[in-house]
Amino acid sequence: MKCVDLLFGTFLHLILIEAHSYRTNENRDTSAMIKKFPYIILKCNESISSKDRKNGTITSIDYPNSYSSGIICHYIFNAEGQERIQLKFTDVDLYYSAGDPDDPFGCPSQDSITVYTYEDDEEQQLEQFCGKKHPTQLMSSGQKMKVVFRSQNTQKDSNSGFRMEFSFRTDFGVQGGGIQDDRGVCTFMFRSTLHTTGFFTSPNYGGPYPRNTMCQYIFTGRLKETVEIEFPEFYVDGIIPRCDNPTDSDYVEFSNFLDTRDRKLPRYCGNRPQYDPVTSDAAFFRVTFKSNNKFDATGFKGTYKFKKGSSDPDKPTTLSATPRNDRLNTGSRIQTHVLVTTCTIILFYKSVIDHLLNVF
Repeated sequence: MKCVDLLFGTFLHLILIEAHSYRTNENRDTSAMIKKFPYIILKCNESISSKDRKNGTITSIDYPNSYSSGIICHYIFNAEGQERIQLKFTDVDLYYSAGDPDDPFGCPSQDSITVYTYEDDEEQQLEQFCGKKHPTQLMSSGQKMKVVFRSQNTQKDSNSGFRMEFSFRTDFGVQGGGIQDDRGVCTFMFRSTLHTTGFFTSPNYGGPYPRNTMCQYIFTGRLKETVEIEFPEFYVDGIIPRCDNPTDSDYVEFSNFLDTRDRKLPRYCGNRPQYDPVTSDAAFFRVTFKSNNKFDATGFKGTYKFKKGSSDPDKPTTLSATPRNDRLNTGSRIQTHVLVTTCTIILFYKSVIDHLLNVF
């Protein structure tokens, strides 16, 4: 009996080794192996590095034909430098036994795809989906990302699996035509010598912004110009009105200075497309987006407009913004000061005259 157990264990071990390495040998017929041993969990691992290719497509086994039971596939992506990994799932059709696959409400016990990002080598689950519902695109927080496809050992329908596109991006998925900083960081410059109006977006726009990411948008106009910023789309995770670190809020902030925070301007966060426009004091303006490593949202699309300032010689000089009653109060204070001064002078000369009369 022990001899039989030993032979069976050896046989099973050889099958798992063969299944585990099928990706490195194009001559392996994995589909045939799965059909021959339908109750054995097969593992397929693939490592994709930006050194080898900057973009590509990955599909489930036998896509677009139906996939088999008992599959666990790991796809690990490794970027370089400031690169971020962006994933776009263009097709997801997984077997779902708990209801409507177009509106799944629970994935842990179903065939599923789980996406992980990494923060200081610590793995964090970014997204898990199943059925036919999937995110449009996802982005890593750093240089590493992992996708796990798991097919439960259950009978399947004619589900085709998945198709995803990957790319290693240096522009952080920011849109709008700004000029990126030469160092490859998430900093973009917008100058009115190029465009007087335009737009800019959060990173990975079109999908949730990545966690633990900071991006800066630097606006520089001509002399005597100002910059007006407005947000037709805005959803940045945070607690209004504080939008600060103690509340674990992601936020957007504004500054008229290059390196310091401008505390007279509030931070923006939450789901608030009705935020009022923000205008710079002069031709320079800095917008900063900051996300933490806890939550995410769909981000924002902002518009910018370089405008001529009030000191422009082509424009008439505007009156003071001081309310009229304040101006009247100011005038009254001046008149009172003059009156007091005059009375003081008169009293002084009167005392001098009185003293002279007493002497003589």
